[in-house]
Amino acid sequence: MTDTTPTTTITHLPLPPTDFGFAPDPWLTPAADLVDALIDRLRDRRRCAPAVIVTGIAAFDNTSGGLGAGTLTVECAPPGADRTTPLLEAAVHAALHDHNVVVYALGSTVAGLSARVASVTSGVALQRLENGAPTDAEMAALADAQRRVAGVSLQFIVGQTVSTHDIRAMCLSADDPPELIVIDNYPLLAHGGRATDLKHLAVDLNVAVLSSTTVFANDDGRDPQRPDGDVLAAADTITRVGSAGRLTPIETASSRSDGDHSDGLPEVRAAVGSMPTS
Repeated sequence: MTDTTPTTTITHLPLPPTDFGFAPDPWLTPAADLVDALIDRLRDRRRCAPAVIVTGIAAFDNTSGGLGAGTLTVECAPPGADRTTPLLEAAVHAALHDHNVVVYALGSTVAGLSARVASVTSGVALQRLENGAPTDAEMAALADAQRRVAGVSLQFIVGQTVSTHDIRAMCLSADDPPELIVIDNYPLLAHGGRATDLKHLAVDLNVAVLSSTTVFANDDGRDPQRPDGDVLAAADTITRVGSAGRLTPIETASSRSDGDHSDGLPEVRAAVGSMPTS
């Protein structure tokens, strides 16, 4: 009987990339390339101060005046809470102030996201847009919002399954790479999204990353549970959506110069009196 089991030889494997700046994680990277990349980053920092992106939302801006390059901010929301609107408001605000922004709306539909973006940019209530009967004044507000966002660098990837590797590759290959990456509900990322991966993405690409996740309530059904260890280890700032949709900071990271972990992720300390206990 002939053995038909497929075999793999070295000739069937893809050749390693020649440009290690675009190499995916599984490929080996020479130590010299790592040092060269560090020197390039240091030169960039000497030429210009790290960008801080103001979002107009106090819970995102109150620690250092905005979202800094190389940082991860996580918004925790209980099931049923509106976690998307604050992210979109931050993304629109940043884009209107000349920052390049990419939003990964992993759990959204095109129709649903269109209404949310239009509501955020125009100020027209989402319910009015969903009901499909806006007034003349509301239509004028929508037209004005359309004009304002026509020239901004704000792009969306809707309802697709992507991984942090996909995001990294997109940023590295872009002619005008994003300064802010927004990921709505990062656990929906392919291969099981982790906050730690997002933090490394932020540091390696020197971009600000803003993301959300669902945190279930405690036994009393009111306060959300404490974020898991992955979020606590990775995030520079953690916020939560509380009652009436109010967004509040619950945890912030110490500065990276004060105490880095061995894996390059910052230590996290709780904001005084604000973290719920399990």
